[in-house]
Amino acid sequence: MHLPPLIKFHPSYFTKLLAMISLSSLSPCLVHAASDVSIVGSATSGGTFSGGNPNVFTPTAAAANVQGSAITASLNVGNAVVLNTASAAAGNGDIIAASTILTKIAGSSSQLTLNAVRDLSLGAISSSAGSIPLSLNAGRNITNADVLRTLNGNVTINCGQTFTSSSPISANSPPSESPKSSSTARI
Repeated sequence: MHLPPLIKFHPSYFTKLLAMISLSSLSPCLVHAASDVSIVGSATSGGTFSGGNPNVFTPTAAAANVQGSAITASLNVGNAVVLNTASAAAGNGDIIAASTILTKIAGSSSQLTLNAVRDLSLGAISSSAGSIPLSLNAGRNITNADVLRTLNGNVTINCGQTFTSSSPISANSPPSESPKSSSTARI
């Protein structure tokens, strides 16, 4: 017994359909819009802070700079700070703070959130007045190169691949001894 085909498709239809499916499912992985944000000692450029609570930094250029003292000034008056790399620009989506020291010295508890589309590289972050809960988020890797001291603030780490720390993370006072070697965790 021979059944007639219910629907006939030209072979090129399947080729086009497969191409559309492949492109639509892969494009979020291949194309992302993001800025590289460096925390520096010089003036903020390539983006702006919202001025509210939370005080959200939104980059507008492929390479943006955020003045470290602008972050600590917000934290010191009790305002949360959020740094994002997602933008319409054509950077990698990294937050680089490896050589910058952020020290909260006044005010009540205030959250610091760092959102990197790709990698997050940290320098020293500490508080001597009011806790500083940290939320560290990266699509790929987070590298901690200096002490993170939160004064009883929680530290939340979300990364797509690897978290590496060559220095201690302390929720309280300074640790009595430094680690003997670096640590790496797949989170």
